[in-house]
Amino acid sequence: MLRKIEGTLTFTKYCELLEKDVLPTLKANFEDYRLQQDNARPHCSKSAMSFFEKNDVKLLEWPPFSPDLSPIEKIGV
Repeated sequence: MLRKIEGTLTFTKYCELLEKDVLPTLKANFEDYRLQQDNARPHCSKSAMSFFEKNDVKLLEWPPFSPDLSPIEKIGV
């Protein structure tokens, strides 16, 4: 799923996108899922973590200071 974000991605825009598009799609298609994100400020803010907890969203661990260690890149296609 690809969405164009106008302007700067804020926590509010991020959670709106998750709530309207991402979470309904994940919940409709998967019993167990994990969301991968990096350590960008909108992703790891206290408000975002609260949103994830409230909506029972499980996250993949993302090592700090290691933007090149994406677990997705390690999966052979």
